[in-house]
Amino acid sequence: MTFILCLKLEKKKEYNKFCQTYFWFHIRNDKIYNMTKYVIPKDIEKDATEYMKDVLSDLENRGILENTDSAALTMLARNYSVFIKASKQLEKDGLTVESDRGNLAAHPLIKVANDAQNKAMKVMLEFGLTAKARTKLPQKEKEEDDSPFTQFVKSGKETR
Repeated sequence: MTFILCLKLEKKKEYNKFCQTYFWFHIRNDKIYNMTKYVIPKDIEKDATEYMKDVLSDLENRGILENTDSAALTMLARNYSVFIKASKQLEKDGLTVESDRGNLAAHPLIKVANDAQNKAMKVMLEFGLTAKARTKLPQKEKEEDDSPFTQFVKSGKETR
C-alpha cells in the first residue's frame, strides 16, 4: 500500500490569498484512488498552521488518515490556535487582572487557554500525536538488516 501527499496552492479571488489544500492518494494495483481532501483553516495562528502541516505529514506517513478525519483535524487546528492566541495575550497582560471591586483575580483567558488545551489534547490522543499515545499504537515491523556490519555490531564477532 502506497500513499502520496500532494499540496495544491490556489489563489482564491474572494480571499485574495493562497489556499492550502492537501490531497491524499492511495495507490493500489497501479491505480490511484483519491482518499481524502483536507483544507487547513485559513483563520488560525501561523504556529497552528505549521503544526497542522506536521500532523498531516505524520498521519500520512503512518497511513492512518481517513475521509472522516477532517472534522477532528479542524477541531485540533482551531483549539490549538485558540490556545496559542490566549497564551500570547496572557504573556502581555499577566496572569491576574483587577476586578470591578479592585481585587486581584485570575485572568479570564487562563480558563480559555486551559479549555482549548484540553480539547486539543483529546484529539491529539485519538490520532496518536503524543509520546504516550504513540506507545499504544501498533508498531510497524522493522526490516531486519542482516549485513555483515550489522551482525558484527550485534554480536561483536566478524562473520564472513
